[in-house]
Amino acid sequence: MKSTPGDAALQLALKTIERRYGAAIVGSRRVPHKWDAPINDLERVSKIPAEASGAFRGGMLMLLMGAEQAVGFRTASARERAVNRNMQKAETALRTAYDAVRSMNAKERAAFERAFLVAGGCRELLNEDNPPGTLGLSVLEALVESFSSISGKSPAFEPRRGSKRPKGTVGDWHFQQFVGALWQTVSENGGVLSFNCHANKGSGTMVEALTIVRLFLPGLIPAELSAKAKTIERIKKTLATQTYPGFHLLQSVELSRIV
Repeated sequence: MKSTPGDAALQLALKTIERRYGAAIVGSRRVPHKWDAPINDLERVSKIPAEASGAFRGGMLMLLMGAEQAVGFRTASARERAVNRNMQKAETALRTAYDAVRSMNAKERAAFERAFLVAGGCRELLNEDNPPGTLGLSVLEALVESFSSISGKSPAFEPRRGSKRPKGTVGDWHFQQFVGALWQTVSENGGVLSFNCHANKGSGTMVEALTIVRLFLPGLIPAELSAKAKTIERIKKTLATQTYPGFHLLQSVELSRIV
């Protein structure tokens, strides 16, 4: 296989991923890799400069594997959740608790955080430093994020007002995160993806890019993208003011299959 200008940088990116997440995530053999073909196509469609090839490929590898893992959690648990509603009940209760803690006054929050600090300290729940008075809320927030990986709902939502559901808990959060992160990764590496929406139908190289990865992420990218044209257009408008961090990644994407 002929070497490309970005091969050395790509190997460096893979080594960085390996050091951070473990060797299992990259695998003992670099070639062939199932993500090679779609990443090659994405690099071509996005017109990534040769000097940025390695960084782009490393970033895309992280994004695609993280997206695959998130979809794996979501699809593997769908059948179980359809039969057993305990997961949905737990998530609803957790979001209600998170809302309630955020709505506490200063005195109530102080009492809650002190009590949780004792329980959390005994069990060593967290190994990272948290700002004073946020330990319990941080755990609830982390649990909300874990449920989001399963339900596909956004972990960022506004407090519930009266009988209305919390805003921001849309069901296509995974899709929005992926599209936004894809656009960011391309832009950060000197590439470009175009998109236009007319009569609820999308066109441009973003459509081509999503079509490329659809085969590998069928649970994330719908077969008919016209239904998402307005969503993609809204994401495009938010890129200047919003950050799309992609997806958290375990040491091995195969762990998502255990759920």
